[in-house]
Amino acid sequence: MVSALWLRWGDALLEAGCAPNKFQTKIDDAVLIEKYIGLIRELGRFPIEGEIRRKARTDATFPNHGVFARFGGKEKLRERVSAHCRERLEFHDVLVLCVTHGHSGIVTGTTKRNEKIATGFVYLMKSGVH
Repeated sequence: MVSALWLRWGDALLEAGCAPNKFQTKIDDAVLIEKYIGLIRELGRFPIEGEIRRKARTDATFPNHGVFARFGGKEKLRERVSAHCRERLEFHDVLVLCVTHGHSGIVTGTTKRNEKIATGFVYLMKSGVH
């Protein structure tokens, strides 16, 4: 019996007569945004990360939640969704959601960055046997 050492998994697959694995290609931004819009329509609101993860687990055509990070965070993704919806009439319903929830992508005079958030600490100590 001859044992072989394959340096790549694809080489082992080829020798076994199987097709090698294909590299994943980058999904176009417009496709990602439209998948996200589909989830917004399904939920009737902007999804939270857990809902995006669940959708990816239950729908093989929906991208992994990590792919949406390429837009630079939740607010920038929402701005891109708003811009995409303004360009296409078929997404008017989602644009209405964007505007009513303050995600129109239009810069206003006040921003959330100027708001101060009070922070503090809570200490928990244990005393006794319980």
